Amino acid sequence: MNMLDGTIPLNFGSAPLLKDLYLRENALTGSVPEIEPGQLVSLTEFLVDGNLLTGTMPPSVCQLRVAGVGSLEDLWSDCGMTANPRIECSLPECCTLCYPREESMTRSSSNTITIEDAGSV
Repeated sequence: MNMLDGTIPLNFGSAPLLKDLYLRENALTGSVPEIEPGQLVSLTEFLVDGNLLTGTMPPSVCQLRVAGVGSLEDLWSDCGMTANPRIECSLPECCTLCYPREESMTRSSSNTITIEDAGSV
Protein backbone atom coordinates (compact mmCIF):
# COMPACT_ATOMS: atom_id res chain seq x y z
CA MET A 1 0.00 0.00 0.00
CA ASN A 2 1.42 3.31 -1.08
CA MET A 3 -1.27 5.60 0.39
CA LEU A 4 -1.89 7.19 -3.03
CA ASP A 5 -5.11 9.14 -3.50
CA GLY A 6 -6.68 11.24 -6.24
CA THR A 7 -7.23 10.13 -9.81
CA ILE A 8 -5.07 8.28 -12.31
CA PRO A 9 -3.59 11.04 -14.50
CA LEU A 10 -5.07 11.31 -17.98
CA ASN A 11 -1.55 11.06 -19.46
CA PHE A 12 -0.60 7.84 -17.63
CA GLY A 13 -0.24 6.16 -21.03
CA SER A 14 2.62 8.49 -21.98
CA ALA A 15 5.29 6.25 -20.45
CA PRO A 16 6.56 4.26 -23.47
CA LEU A 17 8.88 1.96 -21.49
CA LEU A 18 6.51 1.19 -18.60
CA LYS A 19 6.34 -2.58 -18.01
CA ASP A 20 4.61 -2.94 -14.63
CA LEU A 21 2.17 -0.54 -12.96
CA TYR A 22 1.14 -1.56 -9.46
CA LEU A 23 -1.49 0.82 -8.10
CA ARG A 24 -3.26 -1.71 -5.90
CA GLU A 25 -4.47 -1.09 -2.35
CA ASN A 26 -4.61 2.70 -2.42
CA ALA A 27 -7.37 5.31 -2.35
CA LEU A 28 -7.49 6.18 -6.05
CA THR A 29 -10.85 7.52 -7.25
CA GLY A 30 -12.51 8.21 -10.58
CA SER A 31 -12.06 5.91 -13.53
CA VAL A 32 -9.21 4.39 -15.50
CA PRO A 33 -8.43 6.80 -18.37
CA GLU A 34 -8.42 5.77 -22.03
CA ILE A 35 -5.04 5.43 -23.72
CA GLU A 36 -4.09 6.25 -27.29
CA PRO A 37 -3.25 3.51 -29.82
CA GLY A 38 0.42 2.60 -29.53
CA GLN A 39 0.68 3.61 -25.87
CA LEU A 40 1.74 1.19 -23.11
CA VAL A 41 2.49 -1.61 -25.58
CA SER A 42 5.26 -2.90 -23.27
CA LEU A 43 3.00 -3.01 -20.20
CA THR A 44 2.75 -6.56 -18.84
CA GLU A 45 1.07 -5.93 -15.47
CA PHE A 46 -1.55 -3.32 -14.55
CA LEU A 47 -2.96 -3.86 -11.06
CA VAL A 48 -5.61 -1.41 -9.85
CA ASP A 49 -7.58 -3.54 -7.37
CA GLY A 50 -8.20 -2.31 -3.83
CA ASN A 51 -9.01 1.27 -4.81
CA LEU A 52 -12.18 3.35 -5.12
CA LEU A 53 -12.29 3.29 -8.92
CA THR A 54 -15.59 3.15 -10.78
CA GLY A 55 -16.82 3.11 -14.36
CA THR A 56 -15.71 0.70 -17.04
CA MET A 57 -12.22 -0.51 -17.92
CA PRO A 58 -11.49 1.34 -21.16
CA PRO A 59 -11.50 -0.80 -24.32
CA SER A 60 -8.12 0.75 -25.19
CA VAL A 61 -6.64 -0.82 -22.03
CA CYS A 62 -8.34 -4.16 -22.73
CA GLN A 63 -6.85 -4.12 -26.24
CA LEU A 64 -3.38 -4.39 -24.67
CA ARG A 65 -4.22 -8.05 -23.95
CA VAL A 66 -4.59 -8.80 -27.67
CA ALA A 67 -1.55 -10.45 -29.26
CA GLY A 68 0.14 -8.11 -31.69
CA VAL A 69 -1.34 -5.03 -29.99
CA GLY A 70 0.16 -5.17 -26.50
CA SER A 71 1.89 -7.37 -23.94
CA LEU A 72 -0.56 -7.10 -21.03
CA GLU A 73 -0.70 -10.40 -19.14
CA ASP A 74 -2.16 -9.33 -15.78
CA LEU A 75 -5.00 -6.84 -15.35
CA TRP A 76 -6.53 -6.88 -11.86
CA SER A 77 -9.40 -4.66 -10.74
CA ASP A 78 -12.33 -4.49 -8.34
CA CYS A 79 -14.73 -6.10 -10.79
CA GLY A 80 -16.06 -8.89 -8.57
CA MET A 81 -19.84 -9.06 -8.12
CA THR A 82 -19.62 -7.90 -4.48
CA ALA A 83 -17.04 -5.14 -5.05
CA ASN A 84 -18.13 -1.75 -3.75
CA PRO A 85 -17.28 0.48 -5.48
CA ARG A 86 -17.03 -1.63 -8.60
CA ILE A 87 -15.38 -1.21 -11.96
CA GLU A 88 -16.91 -3.00 -14.95
CA CYS A 89 -14.36 -5.29 -16.57
CA SER A 90 -15.16 -8.52 -18.40
CA LEU A 91 -13.39 -11.62 -17.15
CA PRO A 92 -11.36 -13.17 -18.78
CA GLU A 93 -11.63 -11.14 -22.00
CA CYS A 94 -10.24 -7.99 -20.39
CA CYS A 95 -9.43 -8.38 -16.69
CA THR A 96 -7.48 -11.46 -15.65
CA LEU A 97 -8.52 -11.28 -11.98
CA CYS A 98 -11.48 -9.63 -10.27
CA TYR A 99 -11.58 -8.69 -6.60
CA PRO A 100 -13.01 -9.53 -4.20
CA ARG A 101 -12.48 -13.11 -5.23
CA GLU A 102 -15.50 -15.30 -4.67
CA GLU A 103 -14.58 -18.46 -2.81
CA SER A 104 -16.89 -21.21 -1.70
CA MET A 105 -16.16 -24.08 0.63
CA THR A 106 -17.45 -27.56 -0.09
CA ARG A 107 -17.14 -30.78 1.92
CA SER A 108 -16.42 -33.96 -0.01
CA SER A 109 -17.64 -37.42 0.96
CA SER A 110 -14.27 -38.08 2.64
CA ASN A 111 -14.88 -35.10 5.00
CA THR A 112 -12.16 -33.10 3.29
CA ILE A 113 -12.90 -29.41 3.04
CA THR A 114 -12.06 -27.93 -0.32
CA ILE A 115 -11.94 -24.26 -1.10
CA GLU A 116 -12.97 -23.66 -4.68
CA ASP A 117 -12.08 -20.41 -6.35
CA ALA A 118 -15.23 -19.52 -8.19
CA GLY A 119 -13.41 -16.62 -9.80
CA SER A 120 -15.37 -13.44 -10.22
CA VAL A 121 -17.68 -12.31 -12.90
